[in-house]
Parts: sequence; C-alpha cells; structure tokens
Amino acid sequence: MPHQVYVSLLTSCRKESNSIQCGLVNCSEGCLVSTIYSHQRQLFFPIRPENIEKLLVCEIRQNEDKVRSHRFHDFTTRKTKPWEKRWVLYRFWARLNPVACCLAFTMFFCLVTCACHPQSSRTIAVIPGTTATEFWEAAHGGAEAAGSQTGFRIYWNAPTREDDIERQIALVQRAIDAEYAGLVVAPTNYLALVGSVRQALSKHIPTVVIRSSLPIPPGQGLSYILNDDQETGRLAATRVGMLLAGKGQVAVLGLDPSRPTSILRARAIEVELAKSFPKISVVEKRSGSSNTGEVQQIAQEILTEKPSLDAIITLDVTATEGTWAALAALRISKRVKLIGCEQELDLMAGIRHGDIDSVIAENTYEMGFRAIQAIAAQKRGEPVPDKIELKPVLVTKVNIDKDEVQRMLSVNWRMPH
Repeated sequence: MPHQVYVSLLTSCRKESNSIQCGLVNCSEGCLVSTIYSHQRQLFFPIRPENIEKLLVCEIRQNEDKVRSHRFHDFTTRKTKPWEKRWVLYRFWARLNPVACCLAFTMFFCLVTCACHPQSSRTIAVIPGTTATEFWEAAHGGAEAAGSQTGFRIYWNAPTREDDIERQIALVQRAIDAEYAGLVVAPTNYLALVGSVRQALSKHIPTVVIRSSLPIPPGQGLSYILNDDQETGRLAATRVGMLLAGKGQVAVLGLDPSRPTSILRARAIEVELAKSFPKISVVEKRSGSSNTGEVQQIAQEILTEKPSLDAIITLDVTATEGTWAALAALRISKRVKLIGCEQELDLMAGIRHGDIDSVIAENTYEMGFRAIQAIAAQKRGEPVPDKIELKPVLVTKVNIDKDEVQRMLSVNWRMPH
C-alpha cells in the first residue's frame, strides 16, 4: 500500500453509533472522510460537508492499525475557510515531498511576477486632487481617451476631500512602489508632494504635473501641463469691467497662500482692472476655506460691511459655492454679480438660473488627455515640452451649451469625446 495521508473533517453529521467506518480506518467521534491525497497527489471522491466544526488530519502508515494524529486545528467557534483547509493540506504535502514543494513555489512566484510586471508596465497612475467632481472627472475622461489611443491602462484614484493632503501623498507613494509606466498628479499643496515627485523621478518614472506647478524645474522626466492662471484672472477682470460698465467696487474672495494659483489669479485681476478699468477698485481681499459654510460666513461679513459692493470674484469652487449661498441668504444675488473660478456641476445650474453670472472653467479634459500622451511619447523616446499652459474658458448663460464647453464639463468619463 502506498504511503497515504487522509484528511478527515469532523462535522455535525448524524451519529448513529460511537464509531463510523471511514474507508480503511475506523475513526471515532463521528469522523467523515472528505478528501484523500495519495503520494502521487491524486484526489479521490471529494466530499464537502456544509457545516465544518473541526479539521483533523490523520496519517496512516503501511501495515499500521491505528491512526496517529499529526495536526489538530480547532475551528469550533467558526466555519473553516477554504484557504485554511488548503494550507493544512499543503503543510503535509511539503513534509512528504519538500523538493517538489520548493519547485512549485518557485514556478508560482515566477508566474505571478511575469503576470504583474507587464500590467504595471502598461499602466499610468493618475492622482488628481479629489474624485467624483465635475472638475476632475473631465480630466478622467481625457486620460481614458488618450489611454485607449496609446495602449495604456489608466489607474485613477484620489482623496475624497481636496484638503486631504496625506491621503494624496500615500496614493502617489503607492503608485511609485508599483513601478507604473508613468505618473500624473495634480498637487493640492505647493510643497507637500515635492519629495514624492522627486522619488518618482529617481526611479525613472515619467511624471506629468497638471493644473498647478511645483517648485521643481521641468526636465529629466518631469513636465507640466497647467492652467493659465493669469489668463483666468484677466478673464474675470474683463467680465467685471463689462458688467459694471467700467465703474464700481469689487471684492476678491478665496486667497490661499498654499496654492500659488489663487495668488496668480488675484494679482492678474488687480493688474487688469488697473490697466483697463481704472475706475473699478478692489475694496476687499479675503482668504477662503475648504468648508463651504465658513466661506458663506466670510462672504456675509463682506456684504454686510460693504453694502455698496457691486461684484465678487471668487478664486475657487468652494469660495464660489459659499458666496452663492451668502447672496441667496441675503437675497441680493441679482444685484451683486458673482464671477467664479473653476467649474462644478451645481455652479452650472446657478449660471442657468441667473444667480451666478459666469464661471471661468479650466480645461481639465485636455490636461488629462495631453498628460497621457506626453508619458506615452516619453516611453517611445520622443521629446515632450517642458511646460504647456492651457487657456481657460469663460462660461456664461450664452455659451454653456456649446460642444466645446460641454466637453469640459462632462462627468461621464466613459463617454467618447
């Protein structure tokens, strides 16, 4: 008789006697033989009991009449999971044939490594500031469109909140450790991601920073695809000048020292107003917040202190939403004009209803599209521009339904553009 290992499963089966005949062995206490593995690793009559309470592994040697228990795993408090049963079987098989076990593990490791590496080599990680927003889902659509053209898979992930800097750093680090073919990141903080981006470059991972820059010069695998923030400020100032007929008072809300984009926009607004509309003065400049309620309170304070205010320019989505809520609460949304920066779905509804005059939208779709194209070009050994600045678009009630604007505002990244 060849050397055999019997795997017996104690179950809550019906016990008609103190002993149940189990193949070649008499096992007491209601044993039910479920699986037999022989030395040739053949599988015989597998039985799958529904309610497993205990797993008893018994070994029978040739010409032996008794069962000698080698391992006893008590699972009385829960059902046995499949992987636990497989692990016990593996341990006994390893004792029987250690050379074959080592060879099997070597083959398994090689198969896993070979299977995963090609997938990583054709995957580009895109880590925006946050997810599930109109602002970034357009970038997702652009990245997917370029990925399908260039043959790259897109790994898309981001924090649920734009102020969760630690989460964004962790996601970037995960992408670096996975050694993806490329990295696209939209930093929410000017300094926080500097170390992570430098690490990616040190591992020769082509990296594209989109929307806002970092204090790292381009080159050596790093390139930038940015919004033209100065143009954003000029568009906002020009719109205010037209609405107020060149005369009035304006407040600017949403300054954030940790985001150079807001500083650039605010400066461009003041420069353009002084140049083209000298009779329009900026009477108030306030910082913003990542909390809409806090911004609403700040906006209400400004409107109370400056009752003759004619317009408010907001520098980001949260500032626009908070100011819109303040104007609605004070019921002066028709009198005080609101011009916002950065698009979002509910803000488009405000434009349609006339509560918001206009929003300067960034072309995030094109950012995502060009970023993937740039990485694909680098992988082919082709040169890419160190820096590209994309022009924003002023969205009003007049042009909101145009194809160019709708592509920038689309949240359906699966839809072909």
